[in-house]
This record gives sequence, C-alpha cells and structure tokens, in this order.
Amino acid sequence: MKKLAVLLVLAIMLSACQNTKPNVDEAVRNPSDQHGSVIDVKPMLPDAVWSLVEQAEQFKVQAAFEQAISTLQRALRIAPNSPLVQQHLAEMHLAEGDYQEAMQWSEKVVKHGPQYGQLCQRARRVVSLSAEMLGLVDKQAQALESIALCVQKAQPRY
Repeated sequence: MKKLAVLLVLAIMLSACQNTKPNVDEAVRNPSDQHGSVIDVKPMLPDAVWSLVEQAEQFKVQAAFEQAISTLQRALRIAPNSPLVQQHLAEMHLAEGDYQEAMQWSEKVVKHGPQYGQLCQRARRVVSLSAEMLGLVDKQAQALESIALCVQKAQPRY
C-alpha cells in the first residue's frame, strides 16, 4: 500500500511538470532496451511487415506521424494480431499527441502481447505516459507498477 501511495505522489508530481508531448525514444524505448529480463519475446512476422515497420520508423524520424500511422495500418492488415505492430501504432499516436488512441493500442498489447521483455515494458510505459497526459492518475500508477512484472530475473545458481 505504501508503494502505491509513493507511486501516486510521484505520478501527481510528474503530471504537474509535464506540458509537452513525450519523446517516444527517451520515455518508452530507451528505458525498455535495458529491460533486464532473461525472457524476451521476439515476434515472427512476414518480411513485408518488417519492411513497413521500418518505413514507419523513417516517417517518425521526419516527424511525419500521419504517414507513419498509415504505414503501420497497412502492416496491421497483413498481420492483424501483431503486438509489435500494435505497439508501434501506440507509440506513433503517443508521439503525435493522441493519448487516448495511444493508450487503447498499448492496452491491447498489454492484454494480448508478451508478458515479459522489451515489448511488454514498452506497452506499459505508453499506457503510463498516456494516462499521465490524460490526467488518469490511478491508471498511470497501475501501469508504472506493472512495468516490473515484465522482468523475469534469472534464478540464482548454487
């Protein structure tokens, strides 16, 4: 209970400081790169999907979020249940400032995607940031707390 109270206070403080769109790489992807889990789920997708995801990333670099989202929607037509594509869509909506849409896509990944590793953490970070931007403190605290559940530590060897 104390942990939740601390998270709520932290969330409120961060909400008061936040007045710009989050940087997806700094706030979501970079922290998740060092996820520390011995289990990480790597999706198997057709080459066409990977190509479209890479193309969307190039649009993101150019801040052409609408084109990135359109490209990812094409990828989603090829692989409709892909948590990776859904997460990329969530991150593009987050970068664009459409926090409700970002949260909806990431919540799909949380519900149906991998339970460990980088993608798991990225989804929960987007839910947290979106909730923060929408003023949903309870949801933000829940998402922040659930990030740790994405990490499966190695068992000690004796």
